[in-house]
Amino acid sequence: MEFLKFSFTSMSMFLLFSLESFASKISSDLLKVQAAFMPKVILMEYNYKEKMSSNKITFLILYDEQNYVDALKLKRLIDTKYNQKLLSYELDVKLESYDSYNQTPSKSSVVYCLPTNRDSMTESLSYARENEILSLVYDEKDLKNGAVLSIRVDKYVKPIVSIKALKKSNIEFRPKLLKISEVFKIDEY
Repeated sequence: MEFLKFSFTSMSMFLLFSLESFASKISSDLLKVQAAFMPKVILMEYNYKEKMSSNKITFLILYDEQNYVDALKLKRLIDTKYNQKLLSYELDVKLESYDSYNQTPSKSSVVYCLPTNRDSMTESLSYARENEILSLVYDEKDLKNGAVLSIRVDKYVKPIVSIKALKKSNIEFRPKLLKISEVFKIDEY
């Protein structure tokens, strides 16, 4: 009987571990911080008004099928926090899969990338860079794929900026944002 109890416990632990391995690697707490911070970043760009259409900021969240639920959660968090308004501008938060975006990119002011495979992200970020669209990523390690900005949350919220991507995208931030940001160093990853 002891053996059966041990086996059942071991099997339960194995199944739980296996399920966790396939579960999302996205932190709900980090999503909450990013939902509060990331939409405001567009306002720190000098030319943000030129990227709007009809007084509307379009914040596009790119996802793949494994993180669709996280994309939806982020959208809801942003919608709840900002109530479709950022200052006096309409804030339109949209979701789009990487596959769809990489075939026919949607017009947006900002592209926010959730984790995916490198090829899909690089293709999306390449389009954003060529069209001077501000690109943000969930994970700062993905700045190496050509995104402009991410954030790190330790004791404080710290923007991480890729100066290389910033220059290639022809995006210019206000000094206030650059002053509080850390410069991304690709050799650290």
